[in-house]
Amino acid sequence: MTPEQLPSKELWDKAINEFTEKLYMLGLAVQVLALNPNEQLYESNVLVVVEHDDVNVIKSVLDVKRDVERRFEDKVSINPLIVTKREERIINAFKNRNTVD
Repeated sequence: MTPEQLPSKELWDKAINEFTEKLYMLGLAVQVLALNPNEQLYESNVLVVVEHDDVNVIKSVLDVKRDVERRFEDKVSINPLIVTKREERIINAFKNRNTVD
């Protein structure tokens, strides 16, 4: 997304809150960390920490991502990096970037 296409902070926060709530409600995530809409780390703007990174979990997280993007008329682009709790280096890198969890 170009700077002109980036969502407002308010719109981004709403979309990320909905994404996070759905992931927790479905038992898919144990932690979600989001960067600001104009930031990326490892080509991602949201870190999703899961218990198990099997294909069904990953597919379900991506389904939720797409549902939320559609609900917000594709004005937000959620690029999740999906990791397990064992990926401490990546989790800490996101935490050190002023994320919202």
